[in-house]
Amino acid sequence: MSVRAPLRERLRDPGYTPGSRDVGELFTLLADDEDTVERATRALRRFGLAAAGRAMGEFERAEPPLRARLVAVVGHVARDAPEASEAREFLVRCL
Repeated sequence: MSVRAPLRERLRDPGYTPGSRDVGELFTLLADDEDTVERATRALRRFGLAAAGRAMGEFERAEPPLRARLVAVVGHVARDAPEASEAREFLVRCL
């Protein structure tokens, strides 16, 4: 039986693609150091509207700097997905 490396380490591998079971931990890593946050944000982008929806849902309960990091996830999805009108509306409300 193999043991999986911690997600923080797997994110450093350029060939690693996170799966849906990693989403919760990716959101947890948004509270980590800047390098890990950048990698987690990039990984969350692949989950598109689902990641944006979760980020918007967690925004009100979050404290700085996590709030800004959640907004960044929503912003990336809004830019990448033409159908992300709810995400764009959220971003406007955050201004």
